[in-house]
Amino acid sequence: MIIITTDRQVVRSGDQATITWNVTNPTGITCSVTGPGVNIPTATLPTSSVQTPAVTAKSEYELRCTDGTTVWKQTTVVETTGTIEET
Repeated sequence: MIIITTDRQVVRSGDQATITWNVTNPTGITCSVTGPGVNIPTATLPTSSVQTPAVTAKSEYELRCTDGTTVWKQTTVVETTGTIEET
Protein backbone atom coordinates (compact mmCIF):
# COMPACT_ATOMS: atom_id res chain seq x y z
CA MET A 1 0.00 0.00 0.00
CA ILE A 2 1.21 3.52 -0.78
CA ILE A 3 0.04 6.68 0.96
CA ILE A 4 0.80 10.37 0.38
CA THR A 5 -0.64 13.05 2.64
CA THR A 6 -0.21 16.70 3.47
CA ASP A 7 -0.16 18.26 6.91
CA ARG A 8 -2.43 21.08 5.68
CA GLN A 9 -4.94 20.71 2.87
CA VAL A 10 -5.61 24.46 2.78
CA VAL A 11 -2.95 27.14 3.25
CA ARG A 12 -2.86 30.90 2.86
CA SER A 13 -1.36 31.88 -0.47
CA GLY A 14 2.43 31.94 -0.06
CA ASP A 15 2.53 29.47 2.85
CA GLN A 16 4.14 26.05 2.72
CA ALA A 17 2.90 22.54 3.48
CA THR A 18 4.65 19.30 4.35
CA ILE A 19 4.10 16.31 2.09
CA THR A 20 4.61 12.90 3.73
CA TRP A 21 4.62 9.48 2.07
CA ASN A 22 4.63 5.94 3.34
CA VAL A 23 5.11 2.67 1.46
CA THR A 24 4.17 -0.60 3.13
CA ASN A 25 6.50 -3.48 2.24
CA PRO A 26 8.82 -1.46 -0.04
CA THR A 27 11.10 -4.38 -1.00
CA GLY A 28 11.81 -4.23 -4.73
CA ILE A 29 9.82 -1.02 -5.17
CA THR A 30 11.07 2.37 -6.36
CA CYS A 31 9.05 5.54 -5.93
CA SER A 32 9.09 9.16 -7.01
CA VAL A 33 7.32 12.21 -5.62
CA THR A 34 6.43 15.09 -7.94
CA GLY A 35 4.37 18.25 -7.95
CA PRO A 36 4.83 22.03 -8.21
CA GLY A 37 8.34 22.76 -6.92
CA VAL A 38 8.89 19.14 -5.82
CA ASN A 39 10.76 16.59 -7.93
CA ILE A 40 12.19 13.61 -6.05
CA PRO A 41 13.03 10.95 -8.65
CA THR A 42 14.08 8.38 -6.04
CA ALA A 43 12.05 8.86 -2.87
CA THR A 44 13.37 7.60 0.46
CA LEU A 45 11.44 4.49 1.55
CA PRO A 46 9.53 3.34 3.49
CA THR A 47 8.61 6.84 4.71
CA SER A 48 9.84 10.40 4.46
CA SER A 49 8.60 13.95 3.93
CA VAL A 50 9.40 17.17 2.11
CA GLN A 51 8.31 20.76 2.53
CA THR A 52 6.72 22.40 -0.50
CA PRO A 53 7.84 25.76 -1.76
CA ALA A 54 5.37 28.64 -1.29
CA VAL A 55 1.95 27.48 -2.50
CA THR A 56 0.16 30.16 -4.53
CA ALA A 57 -2.44 28.05 -6.34
CA LYS A 58 -4.10 24.64 -6.02
CA SER A 59 -1.24 22.13 -6.19
CA GLU A 60 -1.34 18.37 -6.67
CA TYR A 61 1.49 16.12 -5.48
CA GLU A 62 1.87 12.55 -6.71
CA LEU A 63 3.55 9.49 -5.23
CA ARG A 64 4.30 7.03 -8.04
CA CYS A 65 5.76 3.61 -7.27
CA THR A 66 6.66 0.61 -9.39
CA ASP A 67 8.05 -2.87 -8.96
CA GLY A 68 9.06 -2.94 -12.63
CA THR A 69 5.77 -4.48 -13.70
CA THR A 70 2.97 -2.73 -11.87
CA VAL A 71 2.64 1.02 -11.26
CA TRP A 72 0.79 2.46 -8.26
CA LYS A 73 -0.09 6.14 -7.96
CA GLN A 74 -1.69 8.27 -5.29
CA THR A 75 -2.11 12.03 -5.05
CA THR A 76 -2.73 14.68 -2.43
CA VAL A 77 -3.81 18.27 -2.98
CA VAL A 78 -2.94 21.55 -1.27
CA GLU A 79 -5.34 24.41 -1.91
CA THR A 80 -5.01 28.10 -1.12
CA THR A 81 -7.31 30.63 0.46
CA GLY A 82 -7.29 34.29 -0.48
CA THR A 83 -4.79 36.62 1.10
CA ILE A 84 -5.91 37.54 4.60
CA GLU A 85 -5.21 41.12 5.60
CA GLU A 86 -4.68 41.90 9.26
CA THR A 87 -6.12 45.14 10.56
